[in-house]
This record gives sequence, C-alpha cells and structure tokens, in this order.
Amino acid sequence: MSFLHRLPLWARNVAVTAYGARLARKRYSSDFQQYLQLYLGTQWLDPHAYRDLQNNMLRDLLREAYDGAPFYRQALAPVVRNLQDFTIDDLSSLPLLEKETVRERTCDMINRSRVRQWGHIAWKTSGTTGNPFHWPFDWDSMRRNLAIRERFYRWQGITRYDVSARFTGRPVSGNATKPPYWVLNRTENQWFFSTFHLREATFPDYVAALNRIKPVYLDGFPSAFHPLAKWILADRSPASTLKFRPCVIITTAETLGSDARRDIEQAFGCRVADYYSSSEGAPYITELVGEDGLLVNPESGIVEFLEGTDKAELTCLGAHTRAEMVVTSFIQRSLPLIRYRIGDSAILDSNRTGKTRVMPRIVGIAGRNEDLVIGGDGRLIGIGLDRLVKGRHHIHSAQLVQHADRSITLRVVPSQGFDEIDRPVIEKLFPGVFGPDIRYRIVTMNSIPRGPNGKLRGTIREGL
Repeated sequence: MSFLHRLPLWARNVAVTAYGARLARKRYSSDFQQYLQLYLGTQWLDPHAYRDLQNNMLRDLLREAYDGAPFYRQALAPVVRNLQDFTIDDLSSLPLLEKETVRERTCDMINRSRVRQWGHIAWKTSGTTGNPFHWPFDWDSMRRNLAIRERFYRWQGITRYDVSARFTGRPVSGNATKPPYWVLNRTENQWFFSTFHLREATFPDYVAALNRIKPVYLDGFPSAFHPLAKWILADRSPASTLKFRPCVIITTAETLGSDARRDIEQAFGCRVADYYSSSEGAPYITELVGEDGLLVNPESGIVEFLEGTDKAELTCLGAHTRAEMVVTSFIQRSLPLIRYRIGDSAILDSNRTGKTRVMPRIVGIAGRNEDLVIGGDGRLIGIGLDRLVKGRHHIHSAQLVQHADRSITLRVVPSQGFDEIDRPVIEKLFPGVFGPDIRYRIVTMNSIPRGPNGKLRGTIREGL
C-alpha cells in the first residue's frame, strides 16, 4: 500500500481498515479458532505427550513435503519408505538446508497442492541481510502461525482484540515532514506507527499520540522503543510524560539487550515480553511470566541447537554457551523448511527445560550469525556491540560496522556528555572485546539509517 502517504489521514485510515478487514477474514477463520483451542490445551502436556505430538507432527510434515514439493520428493525418498518409524531422534540423519539452497530452489520447494487447497498471500523474507526470497504463504499456515502468537499474547494478559500500537517497518507515512506518522486499522484496533520518522525532534509527537490512543500494549522493534524510552527518562517534561500505562510491551525481530529492556520497562512502567519468530515461519520462542529465559513452543516446530559449529563459535560467555539454531517448522507448510540453517543463534546454559511448562528453554537469542564480528586474532565474537555500549548513558543509538579489511567502525548517535564520559570508556573496551590488534574508529552521527524493512541492524559486516 505504497500510495498511502499521498492520501489525507482520514482516507489513509479508511484504506488501512478496509485492507485489514479483508485480511482478518482470511486470517481468523474457524480454523484459526480450532488451532488456538488446540494450542491452549497442548501447553499443559507432559514430556512424553509432547514428544508423541511432535513425532506425529514431524511425520505429517515430511509426508506432506514429499507429496507436494519436487525438491523434497527427491530429498526425502529414503525416509518415506519407513516414515511410520521416523522420530525426532532421526532428524539429524537428514541434510542441513542452507539459505542459498532455498533461494536458488524456491520454486521446487513450494508445496503447490497446499497453495491450491488453501489459497495464499504473496510473502517474502525481510531481507535484513540482503536478497529476500519470495513464495506463496498459504492461509492454513498463516492461521497456525497466528494461533501460536495469540497463545503468547494470552500468556501476557492481552489478546489480539485489544488496542495496540505497532512500531514495525511499515512505511505508513512516506516522506512526511510533520505528523501524523501513524495510521489506524480499526478492524483490529491496531495503530501502525512509522519507525522511519522516530527521532528526538518527533518524540513529543509520538508521546502525544500514544497518550491519546492509550494502547493496551505496544508491539515492535527494540530499536524503535529504546531511544524513545531513553528520551522519556531523560527529558522529564510535560511533552515526555506518559499519561497511561500499557499492560506489556512486546518486542521482536531484533536482539533485545538488557539495557534496552531496563530502560523501556522503566519509561513505560510495564513489563517487556520478547519473542522470536521469523518471516520464514520459524518456530516461536517466547517469554512467559515465571520463566527465567524463553521457551521453544513445540507445536510450532523443532529447534536443534548445534554447539561448536563454524558459524557459532564464541568467546567465553561464562556459564553460557552459544549455539547455532537449525529449525524445522510446523507452522509454515507452503515452503517446507526442514533442518533449515536460519542464521540465528541462541544462548544456552545447563537448564534446558522450562519451570511452568515442559517446553525446551533457552537463556536468550544471541542474534544472527551474520552479526558475529571477526576479532583481531580471527575469532568470531558475538554481542560485541552490547559489550561496548551497555551501561553507557550518553548514547541514543549505535551500530557496529566491520569492513572488508576487518577494521571496525562504531557509529553513535550521541547525547551531551558522550565525548567526555562514554567515548574514553569505549576506547578502552575495544581491545579487550575484539583483541589488541583490532583497528577501529568511532563516528558520531545525527541518525543511523534504517533498512528498507524499518529495522535498525546492530551489526553489519561489509564484504566478509
């Protein structure tokens, strides 16, 4: 809907609401309700019942992929002969599916019988790391996906019917130079806020809009909420005063740092609940009150954690280890992903099971493998940006860029006091984090450009 920004506000809201109504009819049919009721029940299964459920779901996925997708007709031929005996334990016998393979063989991997049976919406990956791939996302898969997400909402005390403010990558305001930087989908009580216009000069407009709307929850990128939260905490004027308290702030699509969580919770006066999924339809990994970490939702798929692989080596994380995630999705069936190297990593410790649900548990999401930085001694180093800027109070936003010659540029949008207080500390940290031989520079900027999807990547590797 790229024409939106050319319309007056009332017409924009009408157009978005009409489109939202059309999507809602497809998304939230009786099948969605059935899946939701199923998932609300299965969350209480014991370990043996969960394993049986996953084994059955896996066999169903493999059979469907074999029957419907030419790529898998060849790849799964040895498996389907004895499919009734195939279990999760046998999954590692299948080859890993690389991103480049999916990109090159997308047409052969599409299950066209599902697309014909259920209909579809055109879909693509976000393209955060370049070259998105496109495929038809069938509506049955969409309903499974949204039902899992709705269960996560219920865990947070909210539902999809509640008034929400969404700070994601939708270009709802084009090149507007004055508010409003938001539109309303009245069908689902959703206010979509532009992340492209978020800057200190516009923060008062965003706060005023939120005070009028009084959303029950906010949903979006940590990189959108965190600068706004830091401004609210520092400004303390009528323009930055929130006159409502949301139930929860949902964050997704980017790594949530501990500083960002603390500042957002303090500024908005509510919990932050993080969840992991992907545009490809990866299994959901979600927070739940009472859990120290995140839970892999078994009904949405299987996540294998490969420790010590080439793409997941890390410097010491104390009692924690970093593992590459390989995913098999139960909730995205039109482009079956079986043992897919999605390019993300998790942080693990010795406790691998949840306390309130017997679901697989992780400490957190460490970020994309493409976000690993090569240290001066050749090591792959994760969460480097977090190590540099965590606890620094004079930075609005930051981005780490590693160049083809392995030198590093730290881009910073500073506030008053950065040069005197934070810069010297960061300069001392650089050799300890990346090795004594690393070449680096710190560049201050008025703003850091976001990608075309509205995300602000924390780490970029150029030409590596």
